[in-house]
Amino acid sequence: MKTLVLAGTALLTSLCAVSTLADHHAAPMLGGVEVYGCDFEDGKDMDDFMKVAAKWDKFADKNFSRTYEAHLMTHYYFNDRGADAYWVGFTNNHGDMGTIADEWAATGAKLQAEFDEVCPAKTHIEYTWMKVHNDREDQPINGGLVDFQRCNFQEGATWEMLMKADAEMSAFMTKIGQNGRVYRWFPMHGSRPNSPDFLQLTWNDKASDRGEDIDSFIANGGLELAGTLYGSVVMCEDGATMAHVPLGGRE
Repeated sequence: MKTLVLAGTALLTSLCAVSTLADHHAAPMLGGVEVYGCDFEDGKDMDDFMKVAAKWDKFADKNFSRTYEAHLMTHYYFNDRGADAYWVGFTNNHGDMGTIADEWAATGAKLQAEFDEVCPAKTHIEYTWMKVHNDREDQPINGGLVDFQRCNFQEGATWEMLMKADAEMSAFMTKIGQNGRVYRWFPMHGSRPNSPDFLQLTWNDKASDRGEDIDSFIANGGLELAGTLYGSVVMCEDGATMAHVPLGGRE
């Protein structure tokens, strides 16, 4: 039984409540994520996609009134290619995501048609993001690799337990100098019925940083600590590793 599975506004209410426990920094702890999965049309490839994305970047600066950051994700380590490419868009909150959607609907039809000619969307999923650990918030994410884990809450787990474990793990990661940024995505709309309670993502700017983080985490007892902190809270299984590049957007 998944004791903390929530949906829609109930999920947002709970996440907003725990954000106060998780972090008192001025930076927003929760925000909106939308993910489009697409397959290339015959005769089209990544070069064609990036040409349209470059047009979109200029369009976003002129037509969007809220911050929106886009990334392109493609498979790196995987055993099931669900789509050829994934467009991942971030906003500071869901209100901004809604505003961007309205502005795109009003002014983006021509560009949407160009995207559809290259890589038409087959899925469109909404998530809420939540920060777990990031010692590099003053540095932009310039591309690299992101590891995905599928996680479900254990029976009897509470938000307080999760936040306490996160605080201790974040302090440990800072102490041993981990490069990775860790975030969670909570599925909202468009997700499959058997979706996990959340996805956990670890972002690294370079493959070498990722490798060094793995070695350091193991050598310093990170696996044992993770088992102690999270064993009664969540159960996670490793998923795909995706390569990602920024596509721009509205700052």
